[in-house]
Amino acid sequence: YGGERDLPPVLSAEQRAAEERIAQALAERRFRSFLLHGVTGSGKTEVYLAAIQRALDAGLGAIFLVPEIALTPQTTQRLERRFGKVAILHSGLTE
Repeated sequence: YGGERDLPPVLSAEQRAAEERIAQALAERRFRSFLLHGVTGSGKTEVYLAAIQRALDAGLGAIFLVPEIALTPQTTQRLERRFGKVAILHSGLTE
């Protein structure tokens, strides 16, 4: 991907609170699991993307799991616009 990168939007107060909890775990270098609950379109993906950016800024990596293979193309485009080249793995790919 060689296009211009998307700038992250300003997070809402709720999104920021969730992302800050994830950021704390990253800063402590501790594994913790988080469940973001919200209706479709509520901004959960932006929280995930902000957390990925924090991980990358800290020299870490990230794996973004997509719940439905049909969402792969649009998710890939979104990730590439934000982060550049990404690797994609799923059962529909040939060897």
